[in-house]
Amino acid sequence: MDNRDIEKFTGIIYGLAEEYGGTVSKSGIDLKFDSLKIYSIKQISLAASWIVKNRETTFPAIPTTKEIISAIEKTGGQMAPKTHAELQVDIILKYLNYYGSYCEHVFKDTTTNYLMTSRWSFPQLGAMKTEDLKWFRRDFVEAYTSLKKDTEAALEYSGAKGTIPVGDLKKLVQYPEVGE
Repeated sequence: MDNRDIEKFTGIIYGLAEEYGGTVSKSGIDLKFDSLKIYSIKQISLAASWIVKNRETTFPAIPTTKEIISAIEKTGGQMAPKTHAELQVDIILKYLNYYGSYCEHVFKDTTTNYLMTSRWSFPQLGAMKTEDLKWFRRDFVEAYTSLKKDTEAALEYSGAKGTIPVGDLKKLVQYPEVGE
């Protein structure tokens, strides 16, 4: 979400408050908005609908931020790869700022870990000028989202376990050059 979504987000939270007989303050909405910014307004809306249909308790009167996140996960609302990549860059830069270029962190996110061991490294980032780190941010987000798309496409394409698609078989077979 971005600041353009605040009006719709506020409407969703007020709707939840009305549904469960609670009240919410401006600061409460601001806190929830800032905490949930990493999700899209569509994900928040779907989560609110899920909560209205499936919530078994009425306390607290306003669903907590954690409850909304749980509902997003239950509805299959995944964070957009670009948003996730931007968060991962922030994590990388926090480690770089704290530990310096000698950091040897292993990231929980497998894509981030792969990129930070095969394409970039902390010593490499430490040698960059501060103004060049904006290019690292852009390149990392691009590489991360590209890798995620390729991985998702490969999973969709993989078909039955243990089989190799015919197009891939042709790539595996090495044809002799003419005249050999």
